[in-house]
Amino acid sequence: MFKSRIEAGRERRPGCTSPCSGVRPHPNSCQRQTAQVCAGSRTNQRINPPGCPERRSYALGLNIRKATRGDGAAIAKVHRDSAAYYVGLAPELFRTPDDDGLVAFAEPGPDDNSSTTLFIVAEVDDEIVGHLYAEVIAPDDSDRFQSISDLQETRLFIQALAVLQSHWRQGIASALVEAAEAWGRERGATVALCDTWTGSPVSLPFWEQRMKYEGRSIRLRKRLTS
Repeated sequence: MFKSRIEAGRERRPGCTSPCSGVRPHPNSCQRQTAQVCAGSRTNQRINPPGCPERRSYALGLNIRKATRGDGAAIAKVHRDSAAYYVGLAPELFRTPDDDGLVAFAEPGPDDNSSTTLFIVAEVDDEIVGHLYAEVIAPDDSDRFQSISDLQETRLFIQALAVLQSHWRQGIASALVEAAEAWGRERGATVALCDTWTGSPVSLPFWEQRMKYEGRSIRLRKRLTS
């Protein structure tokens, strides 16, 4: 799915895009409006719902479920919207994805939801308005030789997160992340990680203030010219 990998102490570090990082809680109370967090395709089976931490509430009619075959066009729409946001901020660093083949690229596959991978979508009134892709990574034998302490733990890596800009500030990104965290805990994950672009004015406030993630590293970049 939407992921890029680099090596960091032999850990695969997927990239995390988060145009929805400025999402804020809906003004209604959590008792008045709660998300339905589902594990199956439009079923009532729940992914260990995160409950109501900090009295969070979600958009009216919000449903979170596993991505299934046929969702590709809607997911591609969210992906285009995400790209447009970033291109608007830094056109020298981001680009508009090619339309040709994008729906096929975004189409969920059989390996996107497994014992170690999670691909979920957020729906409002039966319209897909966001998605999240995550992976659980267990330590391998070589990790005992590494200095990064996280490599000794089973890690939830949130590789991609996006919500349509028209649906920001309704708690949708929070609901997606909370569902992924609950899924990761069920599979033994003890730490959650993701990457985000610091140039976005909404990303860091979302991850650090809203979701309580802490900065761990900085990815550096240099253009190589002849």
